[in-house]
Amino acid sequence: MSSGSKRIYKIDIRGTTDIAARELPSGGNLAAAVPPIVPVTKSPDVFIDLAANTQLPNGKQVEKWEGMTIGPRLKNGAHLILTGNDNDYSVTQQAGAATQFDVYVDFQGGSVRRDIDKPTMLEGVEVGPVPAGFVLIPGVLHAYRASPSDLAGYVEPERRHPGRDHDCDRDDDDDHDHGRR
Repeated sequence: MSSGSKRIYKIDIRGTTDIAARELPSGGNLAAAVPPIVPVTKSPDVFIDLAANTQLPNGKQVEKWEGMTIGPRLKNGAHLILTGNDNDYSVTQQAGAATQFDVYVDFQGGSVRRDIDKPTMLEGVEVGPVPAGFVLIPGVLHAYRASPSDLAGYVEPERRHPGRDHDCDRDDDDDHDHGRR
């Protein structure tokens, strides 16, 4: 089963139009907008091919990626790029079906699926509880290293709270109310 193209490209946003307060033209024709909308420029080369690096031993691949982030600059000047997906590799859905399944694998090529409200099925036959040796497919994080030249021109996002914990999780801030006194 094909999971489609899962490619990451570099983009350049210099000179693009900020569309935060703009109404987009119907049909997606950005040039028809008045004034015209200048889109991002995408590199012609694939930066990371996620599908090439995510095949399970049973031949299944990630169906959809849930997120990507570029980490802070490392001591050697490189950046960590972290991508993640949940546990629904392409074995979880059937064409035209609305049911989502938990999927268990043995990492030897076998898999079983289970609708939470129904018995576990192995190749279309009810088998009762999940067989021994099978584990729920875990969510997976993939890490890639981007050299300084890979991300030449990359500008890290501004921190919301300079000098303070920028993740706003309140577990290590001195000012727990985030300035709302």
